[in-house]
Amino acid sequence: MTAIELLALLNQQGVVLSVDGANLRISAPSGSLTDDIRAKLQAHKAELIDLLADSATGSGVVDLRDYAGPLPREAVPLSFAQERLWFIDELEPGNTQYNLPSAVSLAGELDVEALRRALDALALRHECLRTVFARAGREPRARVLTTMSCPLVMHDAAGWPADELRAALTRLCNEPFSLGSGPLLRIHLLRQEPSRHLLLLIVHHIISDGVSLGRLLQELADLYRQALDGNLSTAAATTPQYADFAAWQRATLRAAELERLQRYWRDQLAGAPLRLDLPTDYPRPAAPSYRGDWCHEQLPAATLAALRSLARAHDATLYTLLLTAFAALLFRYSRQADLLIGSPVAGRQLSATETMQGLFVNSVVIRAQIEPSTRFADLLGQVTRTTLDALSHQSLPFEKLVEMLAPDREPAMAPVFQVLFNMQNREAELPEFAGLTAAPVVV
Repeated sequence: MTAIELLALLNQQGVVLSVDGANLRISAPSGSLTDDIRAKLQAHKAELIDLLADSATGSGVVDLRDYAGPLPREAVPLSFAQERLWFIDELEPGNTQYNLPSAVSLAGELDVEALRRALDALALRHECLRTVFARAGREPRARVLTTMSCPLVMHDAAGWPADELRAALTRLCNEPFSLGSGPLLRIHLLRQEPSRHLLLLIVHHIISDGVSLGRLLQELADLYRQALDGNLSTAAATTPQYADFAAWQRATLRAAELERLQRYWRDQLAGAPLRLDLPTDYPRPAAPSYRGDWCHEQLPAATLAALRSLARAHDATLYTLLLTAFAALLFRYSRQADLLIGSPVAGRQLSATETMQGLFVNSVVIRAQIEPSTRFADLLGQVTRTTLDALSHQSLPFEKLVEMLAPDREPAMAPVFQVLFNMQNREAELPEFAGLTAAPVVV
């Protein structure tokens, strides 16, 4: 296994590597660093440091503040992903598909005023929570407000039956945001009993992603503890902020680096069909209705163990094994021999972005080419190689890929790929609110 393959494998397992001078820093989910992975990390340590340093423009540790230049916080360029979401909001005002909710149930004596103070401190700490978006001429610009409170909206939910509570959560999660005026974070507290509350956070995707939202809840819990102890800091953070990342992305993704990435993806996707036609019960509507649903299936522990064992036997990961099975299933339904499957990546390749709030997630495209005679083991090898290669070229924003490929655009069809495979392999990390017992709530 090469250093690039190891880096790609770790990326899919939620392990984040970064460089700090001559040191290799590792942030990993509990239990993910097996003895085998540790041995590979040690064997490739020098190569990994060089590789990560190169991806950070060759300087090892990148100070993102250097890339903000003279730009005032009143007119900050957007990252490429933000630009896409801003355009979608302009095209479909009031669209709530990019609302990201997260909820926890809190049992115990909750100090509501301490929670309010913690929320205000949270908004001061992260510029993206105080960011609004407007047009400057023909271009969008982000504006960071000096102050912006995150109001805590109280609801008396005492005696609500389960269906009424579910309906209220659905309604709150689907209230539209105004990107131009903000705030782009809403917090609701539903009081069910004197010692039982439901805390609901909804944030617009343009300032956050799944990793950010999970860390936001944990940070809120930490600030709540400080507020209870009377040592809550209300100073604004001086560390690099998301606006600095956006400036860095635009400064570094140009000229030779952009051409290198585009050349890879142009070659990789040459001749691939940019549309997947699956047999469906009903015709595809002219415009998406967004009336989707969830389907849950729980695998027995023995099946999961057998899948892990099969992956190891073929020098693959559980992720690539399941992705291969998904590709085979799509082939069986569509009889399409050339498939494009999207897969999200965290996009936090700089050490400074590990704990930063903002929109970093990116999508890569995995191409699977299948014939009826293809053996599953051969397909697994193909998908593993393609995935590792794609992950080593993940720095090209998906927005730039779409721009380069220029596919025929249809309102009813997502560009390039119409199916996405996402394996959430981080253990659920519940926030620890002082004096309270937290439990997850699916919204």
